[in-house]
Amino acid sequence: MKNNPVIAMLVTVSLIMTKNVSFSQKANQIIPFDTGTRMGKLANGFTYYIRRNLTPEKKAVFYLINKVGSVLETEKQQGLAHLLEHMAFNGTVHFPKTEIINYLQNKGVRIGADVNAYTDFNETVFQLPIPINDKKLFKNAFYIIRDWAQGITLEDEEINKEKGVILAEMRQHSGAAQRIKAKTKPYLFNRSIYAQRPPLGKQEVIKSFKNEDLRSFYQDWYRPDLQAIVIAGDININEVEDMIVAIFSNLKNPSERKIRPQFTIPLDGKNQFVTVTDPEVPTTQVEITIKHPRNELKTRDDFRRNLLRKLFNTMATNRINELLAQDKVPFLAANVNIGKFVANLDAFVSRMNCDGERLENALKAYWIELMKIKKYGFTRYELQKAKTALLSGIELNYKERDKRPSENYAKECLAHFLEGIATPGQGYEMQMYKTMIPEITAEEIQLEIVNKYLTQQNRDIIIVCNTSQKHTLPNEQQFLNWLKQIEQKPLDKYLGTKPVRLVLMNNLPPPGRIIAEQSLEDIGIRELILANGIKILLKPTNFKEDQIVFRGFSLGGLSIVNDLDFYEGRLAADLVNMSGVANHSPLELENILVGKNLNVTPYIEDISQGIEGTSTKKDLETALQLVYLYLTSPRKDSTTFTHLKNQIKLTNHFSKTIPTQIFQDTIQAVMGNYHFRKMKMPESRIDALNLDKILKIYKDRFADVSGMNFILTGSFNVDSVKPLLIKYLGAIPALHRHETIRNLRHKYPSGRISKKIAKGNEPKAIVFLSYSGSFDYHIKNILQMRALSNILKTRLITKLREDQGGIYTADVSLIANKLPSGQYNYAINFVCAPKNTEALILLVNAEIINLKEHGPSIDEINKYISTEKGIWSSLLISNDFWRDYITGKLMYGEKLKFPEVGRIEKELSIESQKDTAIRFFSNQNYVKLVLVPESGK
Repeated sequence: MKNNPVIAMLVTVSLIMTKNVSFSQKANQIIPFDTGTRMGKLANGFTYYIRRNLTPEKKAVFYLINKVGSVLETEKQQGLAHLLEHMAFNGTVHFPKTEIINYLQNKGVRIGADVNAYTDFNETVFQLPIPINDKKLFKNAFYIIRDWAQGITLEDEEINKEKGVILAEMRQHSGAAQRIKAKTKPYLFNRSIYAQRPPLGKQEVIKSFKNEDLRSFYQDWYRPDLQAIVIAGDININEVEDMIVAIFSNLKNPSERKIRPQFTIPLDGKNQFVTVTDPEVPTTQVEITIKHPRNELKTRDDFRRNLLRKLFNTMATNRINELLAQDKVPFLAANVNIGKFVANLDAFVSRMNCDGERLENALKAYWIELMKIKKYGFTRYELQKAKTALLSGIELNYKERDKRPSENYAKECLAHFLEGIATPGQGYEMQMYKTMIPEITAEEIQLEIVNKYLTQQNRDIIIVCNTSQKHTLPNEQQFLNWLKQIEQKPLDKYLGTKPVRLVLMNNLPPPGRIIAEQSLEDIGIRELILANGIKILLKPTNFKEDQIVFRGFSLGGLSIVNDLDFYEGRLAADLVNMSGVANHSPLELENILVGKNLNVTPYIEDISQGIEGTSTKKDLETALQLVYLYLTSPRKDSTTFTHLKNQIKLTNHFSKTIPTQIFQDTIQAVMGNYHFRKMKMPESRIDALNLDKILKIYKDRFADVSGMNFILTGSFNVDSVKPLLIKYLGAIPALHRHETIRNLRHKYPSGRISKKIAKGNEPKAIVFLSYSGSFDYHIKNILQMRALSNILKTRLITKLREDQGGIYTADVSLIANKLPSGQYNYAINFVCAPKNTEALILLVNAEIINLKEHGPSIDEINKYISTEKGIWSSLLISNDFWRDYITGKLMYGEKLKFPEVGRIEKELSIESQKDTAIRFFSNQNYVKLVLVPESGK
């Protein structure tokens, strides 16, 4: 029988259509929900998610999610969704007044650092992580969540007290960024409800609302059909589900339920242009936002589009960074991103920062790059580079799936409940990545992303600059003409450059050798001594499946650099880190490292220099090659040097107009006794910076590694890494100078100092108080001092925030140094209303006097001890902690031994804390600095 061409053609078409239908069906396939998470819904509409996960062990995290945010407020309720979130900690059915806070602190759960909450436009979310070995606490966590859902008591006294805290939070957030937001959000949100309902609300409403309005909001919207609980951790799923059913089934919906509206931001196709000036803005920023309907993440097709956007973002960022590395580029920074915007919208957002005097040239140079992308798209090499980087990160995350924190699962459930975002589990996601990434082409990204997102409708152009550069701002027509000139201009196609060199080191140095080796069994460390003098300490762990962290350091640092060369020394490590390495430019180095999960960073600090980083097992050799090259072959790059100088100039120039920066500079100067090494570089010195001198200082600081300690912690086998350490660290030359720290005799200021700085117009004051001096550094002192810092901070938050409503938060920080000499500094910071400054400072001093006279209560001591236990349980399973702990012991010449976790419990007492307060909160060395507005009000 002869072949019929018509039949053959029909068969071919049929096969193509069948294939396309099959592909379409698969593309539109709904992504399944993760089978490892149990999801259910009670009869009252209350949703629950339960996930068993063993990282971290013996812990669980609870979320209460409410589809309730500021968009549901009426005019007279603006800010009450956020206030209601606060009230959840000020009295509930089972925990009156502030008993929730007291109860959790006694159990070692920190307020703010552990238990927390937030309010946004469409949701209010409470987070409660707890240890589960306390069965009563675990059960009570359910009742805490139950109370937050429908048991907040909202007593008049507590509401009225919390008003002051909310106003203090508004004050804390006030400043240039908030002022700019207030002017630009109406445009970005198209004057929708989102522009009218910022989550923090309005001051006038907070000051004057009726308490019944808050209760009405709570009763209307905190209801089970708008709520979900998430519990993830080291739990029994069936037992948890039974408890949820028993405790949450009696939540009630109102008899007359209000319909929960789904507010959107309308897209009308119009473009908007706005300019904003502010005296505290350091550079000119152009932001171009092009709004689009949201890409929901529910089907495989949605997932693929999201993947296309990720690749676009990576390639566009790489393209801009390549431009920034060129000589005489007229802008300082830029970025491009397509992603989630607000409500029902996604957005293409591009930002560019420059000196306002160069705005036109900067914009045109930036827009040329975007128009090249628009016209020509990306090269195959750019796409392959982006794919490699993306897949490498995904594969690393997949490796760590069994060590994934419970918090991550909770956040996935949060996104699923609020927005229906697919959460199929890492196995299913990995399969989609592996299938889709190889299929994606540059043409697909051009068609589906560039052409659809880089459009000229629904485009908002916002320019923000310093008030002093207002004259540089174009009007709308001028700006559009600048864009048009580029869009109509013939543009050369971006060709890019494929890497010439694909390896870091062609010629390997002769390896070193180990001259001594011992095991420190008590702490699980193997110690090696190399012939060049480097001491290596290896601590293998199983905290992560594939993570290695390291640090090498030697004593000396900037203390060895003479005064005339100090500013060059201060910049040396940062500049070298930005300049590539050996004969590899920054771009060449980036290309070589594509797909490798590592980072390596040299540093030079006051008393030490070193190099640190992270790596996977596979990439450790490359990381060690970088260590070798950074220490032996820093690269000279005049273009990077010029960019760095220009950024410093511009930042220094405009920082003189920013009140908070002026205040920070004043703190630095006063606490450094006005020594130039402790202050900002003067503008007159910037032009005098010398690139050759910078490199000379850098090379000198790393010329001798004979005193270096190199710490490696993580998921490695000691015998496997030893050859690599010998090969690269052992090959670094050493001079055996026996260098140590030069004591420059810098001390904190003595005596009593008080200064008031009047700058800016924002109606808020910033307070800085300091108690400092010399002391004998030993662990007994440090343990007591740290405890006192924590106890005082808790007291100040209670007295100044909860009792007075005068602040949002307070910070008490302790700096305690052994080298070059024993010195300490307690610094206390808070923001308040200018009129309340002195009264609140008196309250601070009163609490310090109280601690001196009476010490803390037993309850305060027990809370601190419980908190410390929780912190230590997390630290001891962290590779970063062990690297830092070993570093500190070696730097201070102390014996390496397992941390004395239980010591504080034995030594902490009312008397010991009283004595610590008397000794270290001496009035002899006291600094009081206050920033107030120029009006004084």
